Amino acid sequence: MIVLPSMTVPPLQMQLMFEQTMQTPIRLWILQINLNKSSKAHLELYNKVSQKKWDIVLVQEPHVMAMGNIRIPNRYVMVTPVDQFKDSAPVTRAVTWVSLDLATSSWKILNMPGTNDVTAIQMASKYGRLTIINIYNDCTHSRTLWTVCEFLRANCAEVLSRPDDHLLWSGDFNRHHLMWDNELDDRLFMPRALEDAGKLIELLADLNLKMALPKGQLTLEHLVTKKYSRPDNVWCSEEVFELII
Repeated sequence: MIVLPSMTVPPLQMQLMFEQTMQTPIRLWILQINLNKSSKAHLELYNKVSQKKWDIVLVQEPHVMAMGNIRIPNRYVMVTPVDQFKDSAPVTRAVTWVSLDLATSSWKILNMPGTNDVTAIQMASKYGRLTIINIYNDCTHSRTLWTVCEFLRANCAEVLSRPDDHLLWSGDFNRHHLMWDNELDDRLFMPRALEDAGKLIELLADLNLKMALPKGQLTLEHLVTKKYSRPDNVWCSEEVFELII
């Protein structure tokens, strides 16, 4: 587990385990973390993350250097939004690092134009296809979520057309609701916040995605109030839900 100086709680960790007929498990280790655009936090992760421990690292709000460049650790390949270097493009707020230990034939990039807040990759094996979408959803609007849903509709044949196609959404959604936050923390449940969270829940219901991260597992300590909340979340297809540790 990696704990960064700018973080007061551990980053999210996921382990997907697929059982083979030979009883030999195949595990896909995933780390999810928001770096809050901090250079110090990014360098700490850059220096400590290991491809031997983490197969996939889902980063939100990385530190973006001059000319829009983003540091990537050794032995990883970085997946960035396809619009990253477009003229007048907004800053990139989601990148995915994939270990070079994963065979290049086992995964591919799914380019999602129209946003610099999402990256998507698809893992493929004899067990089916798993599309992993790394999302940074702005706290002021839901345009990123609509972009993701439009992409899924337009690319249904490539993503969700087979019985063994699976989906995983993971990232910083910046939404608060009684379904996942501490219900005693009234400050999080203002009418506008619940309305915005309701839109997210409707989209997830349409895709039949289940919340994989247990309710009450808090992911952020506010820098000023020191109170904890749950802006980060993990949602997945029902079949994948049963495989996540």
